[in-house]
Amino acid sequence: MSTPRPVAPEQDQPAAAFFLGKNIGQTLVTEEAARWLPVGVLVLLCGLTLWRILALNDGHFSYSLDDPYIHLALAENLIHGHYGVNLHEVSAPSSSLLWPFLLAPFTLLPWSAYAPLLLNFFSAAASLLLLHRVLDRSLSTVPPHRRHLFAGIIGVVFLLATNQIGLMFTGMEHALQVTLSLLLVAGLIEERESGSAPWWLAAALMLGPLVRYENLALSGPALLYLGQRGQWRTVLVSGSLLAVSLGAFSAFLHAHDLSLLPNSVLAKSNVAAGGGSAALTQNLLTNLTSNRGFLLSLLLLVFLCAAALMRDARDGALALWMSLGLLGHLAAGRFGWYHRYELYIWAASLLLLLYLARNTIAEALRHQASYKVVGCGVLFLLLACRPYLEPLLSTPVASNNIYEQQYQMHRFVTAYLGAPVAVNDLGWVSFQNDQYVLDLYGLASMEALRQRQERDRQDVAWMDEMARARDVNLAMLYRSWFPMVPKGWVPLGTLYLGRRKITPASDAVMFYAINAAAAEALRPKLEAFSQTLPGKARFTFAE
Repeated sequence: MSTPRPVAPEQDQPAAAFFLGKNIGQTLVTEEAARWLPVGVLVLLCGLTLWRILALNDGHFSYSLDDPYIHLALAENLIHGHYGVNLHEVSAPSSSLLWPFLLAPFTLLPWSAYAPLLLNFFSAAASLLLLHRVLDRSLSTVPPHRRHLFAGIIGVVFLLATNQIGLMFTGMEHALQVTLSLLLVAGLIEERESGSAPWWLAAALMLGPLVRYENLALSGPALLYLGQRGQWRTVLVSGSLLAVSLGAFSAFLHAHDLSLLPNSVLAKSNVAAGGGSAALTQNLLTNLTSNRGFLLSLLLLVFLCAAALMRDARDGALALWMSLGLLGHLAAGRFGWYHRYELYIWAASLLLLLYLARNTIAEALRHQASYKVVGCGVLFLLLACRPYLEPLLSTPVASNNIYEQQYQMHRFVTAYLGAPVAVNDLGWVSFQNDQYVLDLYGLASMEALRQRQERDRQDVAWMDEMARARDVNLAMLYRSWFPMVPKGWVPLGTLYLGRRKITPASDAVMFYAINAAAAEALRPKLEAFSQTLPGKARFTFAE
């Protein structure tokens, strides 16, 4: 690091006064205030979002996606020793190995539906505290009040730039994934400075991929980096535990006639489904031409240049590690689906970038123009992260979408139907529902996944065969996903959203009876159900 330049008190006050007023900046901008300011903003935004969701949903809480209810439904059965959303049928609908196990103990409590939100809140708070830890240590040569003020401001910007509020209310495991990615960055930084790998670095290396498979893009290159650094104990312990954990899970799935990877991964990734080099190339090209993929490719170029030009070889090695991680995600990862798939690598890249630029940042903060530099940096970051600001406003409406669509489907099945049902959106319908749920999309059914992927799109006889074999008389499907249905299925009507569509794949769900006799029995129940729909949601009966 560069040698700190002495700053006279009379030169120091105007910069702090820029934000807090003359003569009070140095006393108010304490380390504790800077550390907890982003967490306080997190609490405020979380509370406002939760209040708005409850107001839109008539007091009912709902996540902004249907997927977290898949994990909750799986967790319900895990606590009883069964892996799957339907009892007596093993399935792998979760994209995470570890997340359902973390949720399982909470399913014994009456407020289990809030468990993902609670875990996500603590994950987001931990991410912000990790950021402060790295910044505070990296900028130790900067006058304390300037350093603290910078860390507090960047913490708030980081909260917005990494979509922490949006991730919390998806109810998915991505907030924890981000935390483990940042923990990995912080651990590598500490190893770089001290020459000793902290014990929690091994935990971050191992747990990241167990929460989301994408974290292999960071953990794999990190093992190579640590091996080059001579940290063989950490490499052997974390690498072995990771390989054994993933291998044991794949062996368990294979023993139950499932694929080596969860169905949710196979259904959403051609690369994971075994598409080979052609699928890998196509996925890379698709990602490079997307907006967020283009931004990550620019980050990749920045880190490659840093790896080549850094004066300190240790910093260059860290930059090369992140370059490999970015390349891995661009080649095999995904983007989007309410701005969540790439957040782990985006957040990790931002944190490492701040660390690698620590000398430049420290030099700027020691000058009178420091806060102009910070202001320009904040403005640039917010512009680059503009898509991740959108969920701040749209999350309540997205949650209302799930309440008006998937929750209403759940309510019809549990309160009116009381029988097996077929769906293409598995979550809410399967959560807190003891009846069999046939997932025609294939997340909870290997047979359905294979039939859907291998058969011609117009060959839909398998849908009728699977429904009849499981005593299913009702199917609730997106027309866009299943434009063709078996001959003999009777359209009953359509459930429509009352507000603009944010996260569901469609604003309309078609209800089908599998035969005329079932249609006659279902119509009176739908008549009663349609009178109880909330807000502007409506059910239109088929002629």
